[in-house]
Amino acid sequence: MDIEIIKRYSLVEVALLAIFFIGLLTAHLIVKVRSQVILSEPIALPGSGLSVSVPDNAGWTHSAAWQYDDLENGMMLVSQFTGSAHSRRVVRWNFVFVSPDISEKELLEQKAEKIDAVIQNFGKTDRECPMVYARMLLSQSSRQEIYWGVMRLGLGRSIELLVSSEGPSGYHGENIFKSLVKSVRYQPGQELAGGRELMDDFMNTLATDSFHPARPNEAFLIRDALGENRGYYYARHSALESQGRRVYKSQIQQFEHNASKISSELWFDPFEKSCRWKSEFINSRTKRTGVYGIASDEDGTLWFSQGAVKVKSFPSNRSFIPEPLLPEFVHIFLQSAYDRVVVDVVGARGQWVPVRLTKLTLDNADPKTAASVVQIDFLHLSGSYEKLLFDDSQNLLEKFEQQSESNVRIWQAVPVEQLRHNFEVDFQTPTDTVVIGP
Repeated sequence: MDIEIIKRYSLVEVALLAIFFIGLLTAHLIVKVRSQVILSEPIALPGSGLSVSVPDNAGWTHSAAWQYDDLENGMMLVSQFTGSAHSRRVVRWNFVFVSPDISEKELLEQKAEKIDAVIQNFGKTDRECPMVYARMLLSQSSRQEIYWGVMRLGLGRSIELLVSSEGPSGYHGENIFKSLVKSVRYQPGQELAGGRELMDDFMNTLATDSFHPARPNEAFLIRDALGENRGYYYARHSALESQGRRVYKSQIQQFEHNASKISSELWFDPFEKSCRWKSEFINSRTKRTGVYGIASDEDGTLWFSQGAVKVKSFPSNRSFIPEPLLPEFVHIFLQSAYDRVVVDVVGARGQWVPVRLTKLTLDNADPKTAASVVQIDFLHLSGSYEKLLFDDSQNLLEKFEQQSESNVRIWQAVPVEQLRHNFEVDFQTPTDTVVIGP
């Protein structure tokens, strides 16, 4: 056999083998580069002590800021991969204000059932504050893979991460998920812990002190920044004895020209931390009426209903303040040694949200009669706050209200007779209540 021919064929085979290995190496490098997750700068959630990152690779976009998620009782940050029409990738962070009292696995099983997904397996990330997660497949489409994790943060808070992948992609769902988990940073500070301590003292005082008087009735004229009358707020408060315990009742009427009319009745038991609250909202323009209810069942679970339909629930052992009682809590805050606290407040439409209370120093913009000022920041809405001005006896004189991008409104304390005079037909006095007390 011709030696030259053999050598020539051997060299060709070696060259082809080298090309093959170079191709494999190139493909491996391409896959590795494409599967590498580039993280964004930390995105902080104001007032929470939490920051996370989202994918920052080419083709990924994310919302500019955290958004309030009403149904999940928390804040949401969403990122999507839009680089290909044949694949869909979604990342969603949820900071939950009030977590259910069940294990992480039970919670993930509930979530899988809710979206009709099948759990393939569970896992846990290795870090000081671990995240329990599940790999799921949508039962109607095995091409959609989901990684969903839950991390407990204490004081009822938790952070959830969902990574959903559908269609072919160079990004691997598990790789994205685990990279993002490492970005979680949480330092809640002392405001929330201080708020819980102060709120527990507040509830204990209301529940055990039989000499605690009912709050004085409230009458406010609502004006815009130009001084024009926009409406009124009137609340009648009473304290009653029920089965040997103190129960507080608030009847509220609020009216705004060309906007809405609200009629609300709240019963609150501070000993059981339970309430029954029904509100009717009437839109002045459309004449549509919405009825909302909040009530505790036998085991203490707090349910929110819209009409006759139960929409969501809150765990029984979570501390909260119904929004109409917030000014009363502000009085306790003013008497405390705290300069800033965060507490959870429940609104008439079922919003469970954190608010931050801050004692402010008096300045030239405050009326001469104001002895103290407290600012309330609603942390679920950027730029939404109230500034409350009190006299020496801690009577509320005025309230400056700013709701996100809306115009400032001024609530001025006035005698109830002035509301009757100014609004006549539109003013309604709540039904009289027999007050049992000292």
